[in-house]
Amino acid sequence: MRPFLFYAIAGMIVLCDQVSKWAIVKTYPYGASERTPIPFLYLTHTRNTGGAFSLLQARNHWFIVIAAVAMIALAYAYHRSARRDLWVSAALGLALGGAIGNLIDRVRYGYVVDFFDVKVWPVFNVADSAITFGILILAWTFLFKREPAESGVQAVRPSGVPEEITDHRPPTSDDAETTHHSPLTTHESDLEGMNARTPERPESPSPNT
Repeated sequence: MRPFLFYAIAGMIVLCDQVSKWAIVKTYPYGASERTPIPFLYLTHTRNTGGAFSLLQARNHWFIVIAAVAMIALAYAYHRSARRDLWVSAALGLALGGAIGNLIDRVRYGYVVDFFDVKVWPVFNVADSAITFGILILAWTFLFKREPAESGVQAVRPSGVPEEITDHRPPTSDDAETTHHSPLTTHESDLEGMNARTPERPESPSPNT
């Protein structure tokens, strides 16, 4: 994935997150809740001073540091990726956008605005959702999307330089028989081929007959 697309994904998450939070703050007073057309989903205006999904409340200053470090780590992981796999890059972009979105709230308000409420889970927002989806995509990619290396297929070193995968098995007796021939056997085969191609000359008549 190109860097432009990676940062575009992160930017779209930040935009959607901040616009949705702005709409909730303008529309609903703090603590207000309203049911949506989706049966299990409510919009509830809450404030979170902890981590994602309201974990570890009243630790906002610590989460500012954690979010800043996470942003740097995610960008570094993308640029260090040798192959820049599409799914891995998309997951890192989602997580980066989510981290930036929540960090803006923490610096601006001292808390994070949450509003998605399913009643059986802590209230969350667009940024939390992006981070969660990014982690799930990364887990799925590393667990189920690994391609086995095959003989003769190009692999990529950590530096990004392709290398040829060769078979390093020790030679067996069968390999030696198929790849090495005795010089004598080869010479005899050549002579037989020449004799087969050379026609026999007819015998000339005797002068006494």
